[in-house]
Amino acid sequence: MTDEQPTYDASSIEVLEGLEAVRRRPGMYIGDVEEDALQHLLLEAVGNVVDLHLRGLASSVRIDLRETGFVVEDDGPGLHPVALHIVFTRLHASSSAWPHVHLASHGIGIAPLNAVALPLVVESRAAGWGCRARFAQGTLEELEDLGRVHESGTRIDFEADPEIFGDARLDIPAARTRLFEVACCNPALTFFVDGERLDARVGGASFLAATAPDSDPWPSRPMGVRVSCENVGVRLAVQWAARGAGEIHGFANQQACNGAHIQGFRSGLLAGARTAGCGLAPSDRVALEQLEEGLRAWVEVEVLDLKFVGPTGSTIVSAAARTAVHEVTERWMGALLRCHPRWHDVPAPKPSCDEVAGLMEHRARVG
Repeated sequence: MTDEQPTYDASSIEVLEGLEAVRRRPGMYIGDVEEDALQHLLLEAVGNVVDLHLRGLASSVRIDLRETGFVVEDDGPGLHPVALHIVFTRLHASSSAWPHVHLASHGIGIAPLNAVALPLVVESRAAGWGCRARFAQGTLEELEDLGRVHESGTRIDFEADPEIFGDARLDIPAARTRLFEVACCNPALTFFVDGERLDARVGGASFLAATAPDSDPWPSRPMGVRVSCENVGVRLAVQWAARGAGEIHGFANQQACNGAHIQGFRSGLLAGARTAGCGLAPSDRVALEQLEEGLRAWVEVEVLDLKFVGPTGSTIVSAAARTAVHEVTERWMGALLRCHPRWHDVPAPKPSCDEVAGLMEHRARVG
């Protein structure tokens, strides 16, 4: 037995260069490799296309899913070989321009795809010239000149490194659901998943229509509204099922989350229902339970500065988002609920265009 104590000095510190940190500690960058890491990487790749679309630089994205990887192809401007190398070998290397979305909670760019791939093949067509880069485990192995091309865009083909992921597989049904949500957040961006075009033309109303569990909902087709209020973009869609528990799908800057915008929707819903004379219980808590029975809602906000809190970073704090959603919901739902048959034995006259459509930049009906 020895009394010698272990030492800790500069020689004990290991500095990881490049993407080695991602390979050594993948959970810090891409989430649990046995659970959702593959979907996180998929969303990072798709999020880049969404950013391009929001800046008017891409109009379509094609996604092919497989259990150990995926392909994401867009019609954006493509990447110059130098830019391609930077984007796929350096963490946090992305455009700082707004708008910018984080479809997954980490939001550190797409370089981690390179770090945990075996292989990652990226084909880019930019400014009339094409190239194909092959990466493996964080290293550029080959860069091929494809010569002159007539179209622009980028194609990313990712295959998971079994050394990192083991037997983990992409949950394809869950990935398709999340991609449909992203498509509904971007109705002007055409999505193809495994060769099938996603019908998201009317945003959140498309999502509610496609996932409706009831054969006799009210209204028969989901209704949606999109407005800008106090520098906050607000998109709502609603439909009541004839029975069953309610569900509210919340999104902030296209990331699925709860928090301030959901609070604003609930308080606005209650205020609008009181104004509409729905004959609800005096207790706000009980009244909300009545209103939310069978309610299916899509609540989406776009806010420049968002703060995410909570153990998983899935709750937003934003007084501006809460206030904007409350005001829009109160006015819009107040008009809509006046003719809801659940609270009016004889439906009131249909709200006028000034009362409902006058608030909207866009009114969406499915079908």
